[in-house]
Amino acid sequence: MGDPFLSRRRTRSFMRSSSAEVVLILMLGLCAAAAIAGVSGADSAVAPDHILVKFKPSAAAKMKAAALNEGLDELVTALALPPGASLSEPAVNQVLREQRHLQPDTAHAKVYLDRFLYLLLPPSLSVDECVKRAERHPWI
Repeated sequence: MGDPFLSRRRTRSFMRSSSAEVVLILMLGLCAAAAIAGVSGADSAVAPDHILVKFKPSAAAKMKAAALNEGLDELVTALALPPGASLSEPAVNQVLREQRHLQPDTAHAKVYLDRFLYLLLPPSLSVDECVKRAERHPWI
């Protein structure tokens, strides 16, 4: 067997060095978190060029367009937004359409209003103003 006192000293030394390493890692983590928070700022939670919109199911019955692209254009016109605004569907919509074998050809697909759409903003329209306009529209 070994010297019990030597074994205790090694354990204490290891614990001190491990504690110091843990404290150092925690401090580095806090510094990194503070740096990331400082760089990202409060506005990073808001996309500057688009908002997400979800149309009411009743909006589909009011539309005249049969194809996806025409339908998206019709919806933008109905929203009465400045020139340059556009709607696009998320990529997941196309993937789901293809998985279900429902209208895999986007050119002939219909607008699917059960999911959200991206409303891409023109440079002249802020996110806040667009949200205010969208909230007041009866189709959204």
